[in-house]
Amino acid sequence: MATKLDSRFIKVASVSGLESDSTHALKIKTGQGVTCNSSGLALDKSLINELYIENHTITASDVTSKTFTVSQPFADTNQLSLIVMGGPYQRYGTDFTAADSTSVGWNGLGLQGTIIEGDKVQVSYPV
Repeated sequence: MATKLDSRFIKVASVSGLESDSTHALKIKTGQGVTCNSSGLALDKSLINELYIENHTITASDVTSKTFTVSQPFADTNQLSLIVMGGPYQRYGTDFTAADSTSVGWNGLGLQGTIIEGDKVQVSYPV
């Protein structure tokens, strides 16, 4: 595995679809959306999730329901992040969670009782 990180090396373990053998030869894992042909490497873009960033102002209704709805369904809730502008770091599962496939919630979590009407939040998630 390449471990030196500069303009000549990449950390192969962090690149999905790539692997390295004991001679450090770079190989493409099959079935990972990466192909190689006479033109070079190609990536199946349908396998890549787009990161969506959305700003939201908390309403009185959001505070009461302890949720708010986003405009796109989450592709992967494990990559959901939330920033309360001017506030500390918010941790998924501790401070907030995905209430369903299109809602962020905090019932019984760290944001309950601290988030108020008018707070501005930014949520990012893959779609």
